[in-house]
Amino acid sequence: MEKTNSLQAKHFFPSGPNKFKDPRVTFIQETEKYVFKDDSQNLSYEWDDDKKAWFPMWNEQLMASQQSAYSVEGVDETEEVIKPKDKRKAKIYTMEDESAKKKPKVERKKIITSVYVSGLPFDTTLEEMKEVFSKYGIISEDINTGQPRIKLYKDSEGNLKGDGLVTFLKPESVELYWFDETTGKRAEKSKKVMILKNMFTVEEIEEDPSLILDLKEDVRTECENFGEVTNVVLYEKNPEGVISVRFKDELSVIICIKKMNGRYFGGKRIVAEVYDGKTKYKVENPLEDKEEEERKRSERYRKFLNQQNEEEQKDSTSENN
Repeated sequence: MEKTNSLQAKHFFPSGPNKFKDPRVTFIQETEKYVFKDDSQNLSYEWDDDKKAWFPMWNEQLMASQQSAYSVEGVDETEEVIKPKDKRKAKIYTMEDESAKKKPKVERKKIITSVYVSGLPFDTTLEEMKEVFSKYGIISEDINTGQPRIKLYKDSEGNLKGDGLVTFLKPESVELYWFDETTGKRAEKSKKVMILKNMFTVEEIEEDPSLILDLKEDVRTECENFGEVTNVVLYEKNPEGVISVRFKDELSVIICIKKMNGRYFGGKRIVAEVYDGKTKYKVENPLEDKEEEERKRSERYRKFLNQQNEEEQKDSTSENN
């Protein structure tokens, strides 16, 4: 306000609206404002009735004076300002799926070096695990103990739960393990079957057919100590006295063979081995079966004739009486 008053004093501004008889003051109908034109400065001032003061009106000369007052040395104020390009790409509506053009993200393949196994016998040892899984590659060693990284899980009481984890040095070992698990189904099935020989004689079975069920039950009970048994088959006509035992996993077969092979059963030395996938233990003799059928047919006919004779004799005795 003081600065404005000093300007008014310097340029002999009209002091107020009561003294607007000054020829330099005009009333603008459009804005309903009084305007004072100072020819010495080539500037115009507008009367603010609220503040009771003259205020300069903006024009090119006033803007130029303001720019010169706030100009920065070395900067050309007259140079055209170039608006930076908008980096955002305008969206265009098309019939094509733009997302299909985007390059798919390449996901890094997770390296897996461990294998989880279940269905293990409850007395499985670390040495047995090492022997079975070493065929797939080098088993990693614990940095602190130097022992193979094989873990057998236990419950809260310290008893084995029947599952474990094996960590290999290289992921290729895991791939080899799963290849062995998922391919060659016939060969894989044979690895889960144990063959027991010298478990009986054909004569023993013929004399007492009930021995079949007893033997199968005894073998299943014994083998379940080493793993889950899914099937037991007794080949009653095989002269080697063969019984096959199918386990849920290969490891159980290996452990059971170690325990059973060389043991004695009924005075005979047991031979326990992995099924080779080829040998047929079921004995089929069409000629023997045909002869047996003929024998049975003859026996039935003989019984029929005997029955007929007995009935005829009864009828004859009745007539005589």
